[in-house]
Amino acid sequence: MTNIFVPTAVSADIAPDANHLAMVLGSGPDDARTWETPLHQDAAGNLYIVRHLWVSPAWVEGVSGALQRPLWDVDGVIDMDAASRAQVALVLHVIDPEQPDAPLPLAQPGKITSIIGLAGAAAVEGMGLSLAPQEDEA
Repeated sequence: MTNIFVPTAVSADIAPDANHLAMVLGSGPDDARTWETPLHQDAAGNLYIVRHLWVSPAWVEGVSGALQRPLWDVDGVIDMDAASRAQVALVLHVIDPEQPDAPLPLAQPGKITSIIGLAGAAAVEGMGLSLAPQEDEA
C-alpha cells in the first residue's frame, strides 16, 4: 500500500507525550526524538513543532485504535499513559475532495493537529501557523 503524507503540528507543551505516541506508532526508540525544537507559532505566539510525516495506512488506523506496547519495548521505555494522553489530543483531519475549500482545523495549545490530503506548506498555513522568530546566534 502507498504511504500517506500527513503534515502534523504538535503543541510544544505536549511534545513529550507526543514522542511517546510516536514510539508506539513508529518503528523504535529513535522515534522519541520526533517532536523536538519548536520552529512555528500561532497568532498568539504559542509554539509548535511541525513535521511532514510519511505514514502507512496502518498508522492512520492505529492512531485512532487501542494503543499496544510495541514488541521492541521490552524495557518499558514508552510511557503508555503519556502516549494515551497524546492520542486523546490528536485532531486528525482528512480533506474531503468534494469540499477542498472547507476550513482546516487550527493548531491549538495542548493539541496535535494532522491533516491528510493537503501539501505541507498549505497545511501549515491552513493550521494558522507561521515560522517563529529565531534568536540570532552570536
